[in-house]
Amino acid sequence: MRPSVKCVLLTFLMAFLLLWDIWPLYAEDLLSVYEQAVKTDPLLAAAEARLEAYKAARPLARSALLPNLTVGAGVARRRTHIMGFEKAASKECYWGNQYSVTLKQPIFDGQAYAKLKVAQAGIMAGKAALISARQDLILRVTRAYFGVLKAEAKARVTKSEQDFLKRILDQTQAFLKVGTGDITAVQEAQARVDMAEAELIKADNAVRVSRRRLELITHEPVGSVSDVGPFLPKGPNPDKMDLWVQSALLNQPLLEQARKKLEMAKDRVKVARRERWPRLDMQAEAGYLKGSFVPEVKRRDMEAGLVLSFPLYLGGSIGAKTRQAEAESLVTQHQLERLRDQVKLDTESAFLNLRESVAQLNAAIQAVNSAKISMKSTNKGYLLGTRTVIDTLDTTQNYRDARLRYLSALYDHLVARVELKGAAGILSVQDIMAINSLLETGRRAKKD
Repeated sequence: MRPSVKCVLLTFLMAFLLLWDIWPLYAEDLLSVYEQAVKTDPLLAAAEARLEAYKAARPLARSALLPNLTVGAGVARRRTHIMGFEKAASKECYWGNQYSVTLKQPIFDGQAYAKLKVAQAGIMAGKAALISARQDLILRVTRAYFGVLKAEAKARVTKSEQDFLKRILDQTQAFLKVGTGDITAVQEAQARVDMAEAELIKADNAVRVSRRRLELITHEPVGSVSDVGPFLPKGPNPDKMDLWVQSALLNQPLLEQARKKLEMAKDRVKVARRERWPRLDMQAEAGYLKGSFVPEVKRRDMEAGLVLSFPLYLGGSIGAKTRQAEAESLVTQHQLERLRDQVKLDTESAFLNLRESVAQLNAAIQAVNSAKISMKSTNKGYLLGTRTVIDTLDTTQNYRDARLRYLSALYDHLVARVELKGAAGILSVQDIMAINSLLETGRRAKKD
């Protein structure tokens, strides 16, 4: 007897549910989230488009040094009045056609050369800005990714504390029923349970916000994220602040972009000043004219020569443009100096932060172990009647706080690694891959 379709579907569904419980649930890791962000991040796309705009400015500036060929044609109704001849004056109306070809080749144009240098410096500034945008994306993805893990860890710890407090509440209520407890203990336990419930709501909201913050970078829903596996905390390598500061001053793309912008500003000063310079062009023109007061007259003209132009007075615009460009160059120089100081401070802060994060993580591990032992012994003493419920509730909260400090220190340490590389201007995809290797890749976030 063949099984019915309903039985087959039911069997398949039961098998699927069983496999769902035992099959590892796969999750997204840091590298996959970053790769998705690269495809959709508007800031990175804007930096790429800005670089293309800078690249387009170079042939535009070079065109002023290349030959210009102009072709013209026209038709017009003309009226000619001739006087002064022996014969009577003549008045004629006629249609005339004309065609012309003009070739112009700059021989010397100081402004055009300066504008070409501005365009070349702009391309270098655009490349530096693109590198900076890529590094900034790595930082934003890393912070948002571990922000999700931190928020989810806090929610799990809070839920675990709530479950434990409910068990304590049940114990106090049971002791009260048999006459060995007191109402104060029950009320205190109930108050702690209510506080834990409020904290859990707050923690769940924080998870939603953190996941939304990550989705704003990836522009698509993010599933479960892989959590961190066992690893050893590492401080700065090399452990010398001066070397990191030197790397930042040399490699930080924001500084390189600012230096190229200053170069552009100085070249713009040259552009403004060179408007006073003479300009020498070679010019050739050929023309054809048909139509005249003399019937059937056709005229062809050709000329070639050098044209020298020299601006004598343009209403004071040259001086005003020069002063404006000099002031803007001075502003750019001051901005570069300010940025250099900021980069040094950010690098020093990131160096100290990473070094401090190692100590904080090691201390947090010891604090969790101590708080866990204290909580277990206190809870055991409460069951034996040697400790009060207040002691148990306090040690439970201390253990929760220690776990939260440990998890915060854990994720902050990994972020601090990336932030130091970013401050030094040497952050790359390899650093994402290095952090990603510390994750339990392919599995969802672990439970504490």
